[in-house]
Formats: sequence, structure tokens, C-alpha cells
Amino acid sequence: MCRPDPNIGESIIRNDVAYLRALCARYGSDGRALFGFAARLSSDRALRREVRSVVSADLRDSTFDESLGFTIPTPTGEQWRTKCSFVFPSAGAFMTSAGAFKSPGEIPARSTDGSAIKSPEERGFTEFSVIDFVSGGTLLDYMFDFYDYPEEFR
Repeated sequence: MCRPDPNIGESIIRNDVAYLRALCARYGSDGRALFGFAARLSSDRALRREVRSVVSADLRDSTFDESLGFTIPTPTGEQWRTKCSFVFPSAGAFMTSAGAFKSPGEIPARSTDGSAIKSPEERGFTEFSVIDFVSGGTLLDYMFDFYDYPEEFR
């Protein structure tokens, strides 16, 4: 897990082995799966065409504003987490931007007088990036298995 950085995705697409090795060394990964995926992605047009975007959100305990005549989920729940992934099914690769609260419930969703909803960022919500290689389960299994706040960021 790391902070979001567009250079990571670009280096995977370009198969920039030096950058990817340094990235893996920085985060303590051996990187073999990533190196193989980057090599394949840079040379296999069929793999690039199969990419799918998938978004999921855990809205437990959130409020649903209906004041406009339709429902808008407002991420006020203490367990609110997100996953936005570029999925390469045949490679089992997920390039994910995820989000979670540092300390769920520590900072209330509403101001002290109850009049305003605080933004997720004001309440400790942080986005981070993850590259996963999954060999079992289903897409739904992966997308609904949300990440907690990374210990590395505390």
C-alpha cells in the first residue's frame, strides 16, 4: 500500500523495470508478479483491451439524503470505505485506489451543533493505492473485501 501516485501506473504500462524494482524495494515486496504483469501489459494489446473499471463502496451506517426527490448516499457512516479498481481478469491483476478512515468514529460526521456534515477528509479519510494479484475467488469477493486504514500511514 502506498499513497496515490500516477507514476506507478505509468511505469507499469511502460514496463519501467528500474522504477518498479525501486518501488518494490521501498515497500518490501519481491515484485515478481508485478514485473511479470508489467512485461505482459506492455506487449499484449489483448490484455490492455480487457481492462474493466469497477467501483464499490461500503456505506454501512451512512445517511441517505432524499431532499432532492431522489436518494443520494452521503458517506457519514463510521465504516465508510471505497475501492476503485482497474481489473485485468486474465492476469488476476487489480490496480486499486482505496480509501478508509484512520480512526472510525473518532471525529463525528456532523459539526457540534449538528448543522453541517464534515467532509471525509476532515474526519481522517485517506486514499491509498494497492496492486493485488488474485488467483482465487470472484470479482465480487475482491471488491467487497475492503481495506482498513494502512498501518504504514499512522
